[in-house]
Amino acid sequence: MSKLIHCIECNTICNITPFDQSPKFNDMGTPDKYHEIEMNDFADFLRKHRGHRKETLSILENSLYSEGAYSDPMRITYLEATNGRETFLIKRWRNSIDEDLRYDLIQGKLEVRRTVEIQKSDLQRQISHEIRNPSLSPVMVAKFLDIVQEETASLDPEQYADEMYESNDARLSYLPLNDKQISTILIKCRSIFTPEEIEKISQFIRNNCDYDSVMSLVVKMHGIIHPLPLSSAVDHNDRLEVMHNIVP
Repeated sequence: MSKLIHCIECNTICNITPFDQSPKFNDMGTPDKYHEIEMNDFADFLRKHRGHRKETLSILENSLYSEGAYSDPMRITYLEATNGRETFLIKRWRNSIDEDLRYDLIQGKLEVRRTVEIQKSDLQRQISHEIRNPSLSPVMVAKFLDIVQEETASLDPEQYADEMYESNDARLSYLPLNDKQISTILIKCRSIFTPEEIEKISQFIRNNCDYDSVMSLVVKMHGIIHPLPLSSAVDHNDRLEVMHNIVP
């Protein structure tokens, strides 16, 4: 697990990384000429907070919630860390690409909820494009979408965490339909579609059930920060003043 150093007296946090001593390079205005600046972020933090009470926080596994694309250097991330006695909510962010990442303690409790949706618009376009001669009427396409939606409405995404595929968006994952779900969808279709239509629908599902295809379900993460009760927030601040898990 990653380690954070929390200055209790200043209520500031430093992240210890393998890149603490990586130099910075300033452009000197001439092509291929840069000024190298030696850095040691952790040493600077310790020097600035010399004599202050500090504690080590360990980031909890599977506690991260991010907003935005993984490739976005401005992406905001919320994480939970512990000193072994309490759990803290921390916001990792920065205002510009030139700034170092900031770690701010947040008064609140993070709840992450997941919802499951079908790719309704893309699915509608794709099935209308693939199934032709004859094509399905808009009414029958809508009925097919209702069947798929009905089959997935009660699905608990937590039970399928190992089967999900991440997207570039930190809040979105894709969950392919399994054989049982496909079979159930086809059984329900038999009551309203002709045998010829069922055959085409079955082929359509098989052609589009990969993780990056339109039959895959979209799992969305929603982060909710619940304010701490006033009494808890006051007690939390009081406890910060008496912690004594000291680091150098």
